[in-house]
Amino acid sequence: MIAKDSGGNHTPVPAGTYPARCCAVIDLGTQTMTFSGEQKSRRTIRIAWELSGPKAADGKPMMIGRMYGLTLHVKSSLRKDLQAWRGRPFTEAELKGFEVKNILDKPCMISVVHETKGTEVHDNVAAVMALPAGMSAPALTTPPVYFSTD
Repeated sequence: MIAKDSGGNHTPVPAGTYPARCCAVIDLGTQTMTFSGEQKSRRTIRIAWELSGPKAADGKPMMIGRMYGLTLHVKSSLRKDLQAWRGRPFTEAELKGFEVKNILDKPCMISVVHETKGTEVHDNVAAVMALPAGMSAPALTTPPVYFSTD
């Protein structure tokens, strides 16, 4: 694997709300970060979605992702987004162990917002929610990706 300075050429996903399908769940291992002045380590995953609607320069559907701590704590972003996506809260049994791989290829709605940092525009996932009744998301154009360090 070779890294080089190739400059930034990412085209942000246009802001808006799109039907999507989960195309990747990737285990990023344990990450160390500073939160409220305290260093903490947590297992982190990245979830990515293939969006219906906007296309990249090569004509393929655009993708967007978000990093999450691998926890279903009541205050976690992963729990909040999964519950909104599923349209129901987790049961006590599910809270003891939810297989995140099960969200692969599942449809949802993704809300994308823009944040400007200096001269760069970043696209961010603002919300993940269930598809409205009667709406569908197109099939994935590429096979879903799952990677776990387990």
